[in-house]
Amino acid sequence: IIVNANNIIDIIDKYEPKSDAEAVVVNAYKGEASFLRAFSYFNLVRLYGDVPMVVTRFEDPGDAFGMGRTPVHDIFTKVVIPDLEYAIANCYKKGDAAISSRGACATQGAALTILGEVYLTMKDHANAAATLKKLIVDKAAGDKYALLPDFSKIWLSTNKFNSESIFEINFNVAAGVPSY
Repeated sequence: IIVNANNIIDIIDKYEPKSDAEAVVVNAYKGEASFLRAFSYFNLVRLYGDVPMVVTRFEDPGDAFGMGRTPVHDIFTKVVIPDLEYAIANCYKKGDAAISSRGACATQGAALTILGEVYLTMKDHANAAATLKKLIVDKAAGDKYALLPDFSKIWLSTNKFNSESIFEINFNVAAGVPSY
C-alpha cells in the first residue's frame, strides 16, 4: 500500500491539472493516496514500533535495502499526521456526488476518524477531542454519519457502506468467495 501510495503521490505531484475542476479531482486522488499511506504507517507502528520511513518513489526497489528504522514519533509527525491533514482538506465528503458510484474510498470523515485515533494513541487528548468534535459535533465531514437503529444490520452483506461506515474495503465477489 505504501509503495503504491508513494507512486501515486509522486505522479500527481508532477502532473499539472488543466482546469480548476480537474485540480479538485487530482487533489482528491492524492488525498486518498495520502490517507492510505497514513493508515498503513499508523497500523505498522502500532504493531512493530519503529519502522523504515519511505515517502518517496523508488525507481529501483533495491534502494530500500539497508534503510534504518525511524522512531514512531517521527513517523507520526512527519508522515501520518500531515498525510491525514492533507486527506481531510482534499478528500470528498461521504455522500458527495463525485464518489456516489464508489463507496469504498477514503473520505474526509475517514481521515478525521483516523487522525483522532492517532492523537489518542499519542496520548494527545486535547487534539483528539478537537479532531473528533469536528467529525461528530461540527459535522465538518458532512452529515452522512449516524448510528443504525438496529446494531445487527451493520453486518448484512446488503447493507455495506451504511451510515455507520467510516472506511470500508470493497470485496469483489468475481475475484473470490464472498466474505462477510
